[in-house]
Amino acid sequence: MEYVLSSRKRRLFAAMIDGIVSSLVFFIFSITDTIFMKNSIFHNYTSMTINIFFTLLPIIVFDIIIPTYLWKGQTIGKKVLGIKVIKDSEEFVDVKTMTLRSILTLVGNLIGMLNFPSQLVMSVVSLVDSLLIFNDNKKTLHDIIAKTKVVYC
Repeated sequence: MEYVLSSRKRRLFAAMIDGIVSSLVFFIFSITDTIFMKNSIFHNYTSMTINIFFTLLPIIVFDIIIPTYLWKGQTIGKKVLGIKVIKDSEEFVDVKTMTLRSILTLVGNLIGMLNFPSQLVMSVVSLVDSLLIFNDNKKTLHDIIAKTKVVYC
């Protein structure tokens, strides 16, 4: 089957929807963590562990598990906007492919918990990732890493 690459605008809006959903989930987890850990004697270590878990959980669920096992290459935003991720070979994505696509986000969020210089590095990587979509094949850095493309359903 011949697929048509998604427009850049549609990909942007899908990413925005996904970002809003993930941010809301993270916000709810943050409030829960603040309330739960307020009086804990293990606050520093337990809170850090919980923060790491709750930072990665939305990415793992929304960017890896749902597109792999539930919606065949679609995140919530991609499903709403009628686009999906497929491998360059035009096969459905698998968990390895979706994890590779999400590796920049996973690493970026972990590094974001560190000091300022590392956050700056990840900001530059994220900018390069986003700007690469303006090449002819409309592939971002995470598409290149995972050997994927985003197409209309």
